[in-house]
Amino acid sequence: MWARNRPSACELFLGAAWRRVDLKAAEVGSADCAEEYRVKNEYIGLRLGIAFSLLIAILVGVGWFLGLSRMGRINADLEEIVNKRWAKVQLAREAMNYWSLNNRITMEI
Repeated sequence: MWARNRPSACELFLGAAWRRVDLKAAEVGSADCAEEYRVKNEYIGLRLGIAFSLLIAILVGVGWFLGLSRMGRINADLEEIVNKRWAKVQLAREAMNYWSLNNRITMEI
């Protein structure tokens, strides 16, 4: 029973003992094992490249979306400050000018 479940030498060479693969070669380092190892590495590299590209695309998309939404909130806050509070600032300046003028008149008397 143990002999049936034991991985072949080529599977151990490929590092895929958890994956059952029918291989013709039984010897570690044989030409068939090396060829299959190279092919598996090419596919792994391709899969890793696609996964990494997808991850970068998701990060850029989320960053773009969050950046634009934050810029929209900053713009709204700036509009509030300029439109609503600027009138109060103008009134406060006018009050300061009247106060200063009134102070001068009072000091002359």
